[in-house]
Amino acid sequence: MNTMKFQLTLIITFLFSLTSCNPLPKKMLSQSGQKIEYEVYNDSLRIQYTNPINCPIRISAKSSNKVIQEKIAKNFPLTIDSKQDTVLTYWTDKSKDEISLKFSGMMGGSK
Repeated sequence: MNTMKFQLTLIITFLFSLTSCNPLPKKMLSQSGQKIEYEVYNDSLRIQYTNPINCPIRISAKSSNKVIQEKIAKNFPLTIDSKQDTVLTYWTDKSKDEISLKFSGMMGGSK
């Protein structure tokens, strides 16, 4: 009898917890809308980020070039607020072919 009461209490508690959950948002967000580009102009490496969604994005960047990696490590990971653009510029004596940058992003701020 006590086992049955315990099971009933457990089921009622579980069902109550399901009804008190917040619903998921109806609009699905996609990270594919973010735009990350880099170019080398004269002696500058210019990295430009565009975040078109209503959610902050944390971006990490890595380079196989040690000198470039040391320079960009000062600013990454970087959090871009929703609907914001960011441009970072670094001095470089390398061409774009010598600079291999890889980016990864995650939705959400650093908090």
